[in-house]
Amino acid sequence: MRRAAFTLVELLVVIAIIGLLVGLVIPAVGAVRASARRTSCANNMTQASKALHGHHQARGYLPAGTHDLIDYTRVRPQSGYLDERCWMHDVLPFLEQTSLYDAIEQYAAPRRAAGQPQMLSGFSGAGTVVPTLCCAADPNSPRVSRTISGTWFAGNFVGCSGTQWLQNGTWYSASTTNNGVLFARSKVSLEDVTDGTSNTLMLSELILTPDDTVTPSSAIPSGYSSVDFRGLYYRPTVGGPLFTSMRTPNSGVDVIKWCAFQQLPQAPCQPSNGGNVQARSYHPSGANIGMADGSVRFVGDDIAASVWTPLGSRKGGETIPGNW
Repeated sequence: MRRAAFTLVELLVVIAIIGLLVGLVIPAVGAVRASARRTSCANNMTQASKALHGHHQARGYLPAGTHDLIDYTRVRPQSGYLDERCWMHDVLPFLEQTSLYDAIEQYAAPRRAAGQPQMLSGFSGAGTVVPTLCCAADPNSPRVSRTISGTWFAGNFVGCSGTQWLQNGTWYSASTTNNGVLFARSKVSLEDVTDGTSNTLMLSELILTPDDTVTPSSAIPSGYSSVDFRGLYYRPTVGGPLFTSMRTPNSGVDVIKWCAFQQLPQAPCQPSNGGNVQARSYHPSGANIGMADGSVRFVGDDIAASVWTPLGSRKGGETIPGNW
């Protein structure tokens, strides 16, 4: 007996059901992947937070946000020297990167002994990627920028300078007076965080902007660059390894000297002095942040500015709601 074949209607129904199932599965798979990237990013930030606490336990204070003033001119009438290290370099031994830390010290030591600028522009290891400081959700991470001064690594995690401009005033020396926990030449002890370490920002995510390899240098407007300095741990004197809580996550336009001319819509930037870089991420609706107590949590873009901004200060005396 011959078996009846599928009719055209039955075939179309099967195809429609398969299409419906695919339409349901694909978003679910995307959501699972996004959740996995967010968790992986949070785990990396937890390790970075532990490294900062490891430095505090060893030295009695958190590392300096930057070892020198926030000063894009790189002229040091106040200090007479240039030190191109930041908090990232200080925590390398606590991130299982002791060999890189030793190489940096070996490179800088002769200059330090001679009273010369401790520049790392010629350091051959400046392009070494530290995976713990990267977020898998960022398609441009890790970023290794190549310039005429060297090859530099940029990561996704930046330290909280406070609630004010990175430069924090007309004079560059004012960048040492910020009210966060990681700012220019800072040596903040956790005992100094009188607002409570669980209510004080220490780290946040940052979106990395790829180098502009398309626009000829002659066509790049004044103030812009082919390399975006946000997230750069080398040449940190413009504030690349830092952020502020002046605006809520993923909002507004960042301000920093040397923005890439070709920008991402998720990370707009205006080239100018002062410095005001926001927490940003590719995670849906928010970003991972690290608190001064070493904990990591996810904060939504819809957090009120009246709550978010005070989190950047270590001793502002503000009242923070317990359920933020």
